[in-house]
Amino acid sequence: MALKSGRNTVADIVKALCMSWTLCTVALVVGEACLVALIVRVVAYTEIDYSTYLEQAAMVTDHRVYDYGAIRGEQGPLVYPAGHVWLYAAVGRYAGGSILAAQKLFGLLYVLDAFVVARIYAGALAKDAFPPVLLAVLALSKRAHSVFALRLFNDGPVALLSHASVLAFMRGHDNLACVVFSLAVSVKMNALLYAPAVYLVLAARRGHRGAWLRIVLLCGGVQVLVAWPFLTTDPTGYVANAFNLGRGFKHYWSVNFKWVPCEARLPEHVTALADCDGPFSSSTFKVASLAAHALALVALAERCWLRRRGGFVGFFASPQKRGPFSPAAAARALLACNFVGVACARSLHFQFCVWYANTLPFLLATTKLPLAAKAALLVAVEAAWNPWGGSETSSPASACCRNAMAALSESPAGPWTPFAKATAPRQCCDVQWCGDTVIAATYDYIEDEGLRRGGLCALAVGGDGALAVRSTLELRGGYAVAVEPGTAQLACATADGRVALAAVGDDGALSLSSASEPRGHLFTSVEWCGDGELTVAEGDSGAVSLWRRAGDGVVEERRWAAHDYGPGCPAEVWCATRGAGLVYSGADDGTLKAWDPRTPGPSRAASLRHDAGVTSVLALEGGGVATGSYDEHLRLWDLRRPRAAVAALRLGGGVYALRGDGPGAFLAACMDAGVHRVVTSDGGALADAGAYAHHGSLAYGAARHAATRVVASCSFYDREVHLWRDG
Repeated sequence: MALKSGRNTVADIVKALCMSWTLCTVALVVGEACLVALIVRVVAYTEIDYSTYLEQAAMVTDHRVYDYGAIRGEQGPLVYPAGHVWLYAAVGRYAGGSILAAQKLFGLLYVLDAFVVARIYAGALAKDAFPPVLLAVLALSKRAHSVFALRLFNDGPVALLSHASVLAFMRGHDNLACVVFSLAVSVKMNALLYAPAVYLVLAARRGHRGAWLRIVLLCGGVQVLVAWPFLTTDPTGYVANAFNLGRGFKHYWSVNFKWVPCEARLPEHVTALADCDGPFSSSTFKVASLAAHALALVALAERCWLRRRGGFVGFFASPQKRGPFSPAAAARALLACNFVGVACARSLHFQFCVWYANTLPFLLATTKLPLAAKAALLVAVEAAWNPWGGSETSSPASACCRNAMAALSESPAGPWTPFAKATAPRQCCDVQWCGDTVIAATYDYIEDEGLRRGGLCALAVGGDGALAVRSTLELRGGYAVAVEPGTAQLACATADGRVALAAVGDDGALSLSSASEPRGHLFTSVEWCGDGELTVAEGDSGAVSLWRRAGDGVVEERRWAAHDYGPGCPAEVWCATRGAGLVYSGADDGTLKAWDPRTPGPSRAASLRHDAGVTSVLALEGGGVATGSYDEHLRLWDLRRPRAAVAALRLGGGVYALRGDGPGAFLAACMDAGVHRVVTSDGGALADAGAYAHHGSLAYGAARHAATRVVASCSFYDREVHLWRDG
């Protein structure tokens, strides 16, 4: 028995190590540093363009040649933006003519890129979708190591800057992200492949005006500053050479489309950028590839990135209405946008693999492909890059694999579909079942009039199978609703700070029983806790209050300041409930607090830290607690060991609302990630059993009918209530 216990302990330790983003990132960085050092030591350097880059940079720094058309090197004219010149001028000065010193510098850049990409994965992928130990696959690309450490191409630094900008956008540092993104473009314009998604991410957070201001002032400003000596000498020549969108490409180097016919030219007619005549070099093929690129972006944006934002029409009419992209959604959009550009590129030289190689596992993790298929695609793409210059076999294989991944990327999660839908008269904040009637809490703020509207909305399925509104009850905004067990009595937390009691008739008619006096601030949650008692979260007041039924109404028994950032600065309380003799409350300060209401104060029994605001809490049998947070995690806690959650699962969107769904199971409304059903394994781990992804806006609530097992869920901006089954 002791031996078995020891084995289990070792297995648990190994599993914990393999599921730690921090430890796996450190292992990746250390491993890559050792591997790059070994490659530089034992594999010979190959000269291709590095000496030309240094010659061109020297013409600028040593001879003050700022006419872009006159800057040349052994391999031809300068065809990259000004950032490329300053980059290789700095590399040349640092290396001092030593190839080994330059290789070590680029090896360091490669390791930094691996670290940045690992942080993107950690910030955007759930551990069940991509266990952290799989970061090891990022070290398996032979071609990526070669491009950085053995060839010294500019594609490596561009990849690092591009990935750093993605990470900054994920974390909401838009100004920094725009500067870094523009620096990437200033080295090589392939970074522009990210540009469509950059605009969407900026507009969702800052609006159209804010997005354009940052693009013009920050992105444009960086380009002007970097290129100032060249722009003041010959601006037309600089733009024509550095950003030549009509440039030709050699068929020989096309990893992507070598299978497209092209008749080789005689040696005397071959130029630096053209080596054949035929369909590949024709204007028709150029236009077709650009059209395919544009159509693929439109389809992916409509189907995935903007699906819950009203599509193109809804998004461009009101880009901020659905709020900013979550970190995961921003990463998916940016990396998929770049990937689509690569998939449609007419010519991919072998060094271009670093544009996207480290993001392929990420993109595959967003699909529902079997693990074997994901591995096969990764192997096929890597194999397609390894033949020098591509081959007649590897080129079509490469194109097919990339296009298949583009078509499958961000497949909507979950097989479940709705069988009935209805639109509520106001935006939906919460949903519950009361018998066979669906009750939605609804809330609108009419900004022009400064008024709050909404309350409760009763919906039911009619004889024709359609879900329809049966009645409404105006309460100046309803933010949360709770159904007293065993009755048709509703409690509603209102937007003007009241606890309202209402009843539901057999015909679905709503009637108001009583309402407390308004407090003037938003009540954000209400829960029945047995024996006619209620627990209320009082929003931006930072307070939690306990209420009880008194006659036809309710009275407050106790109220206390629960959450704050400091004296006189309350933190918005989102949720509160009771269990095991304690009161639990969660707020924007990133804590879940447990209170003992039997003591004066009351006294705080525990404080559990999260990475963002705590939006939902559920007391569990046995004294445990489940929490949902804006940090996109559902967590299970044991208050006897409060320092860390006993289990956690990332769900891809803020876990706004939690409902129990049977022993060890939960329904989680995850805003822009839809509604997830989460189950607990025998070992205590959490697993995502599937997701309902058909809401067109932020999913704010979900509840299951006990008898029929039908799930009702609601979404905010589009005011929709859906009924669906998950089995």
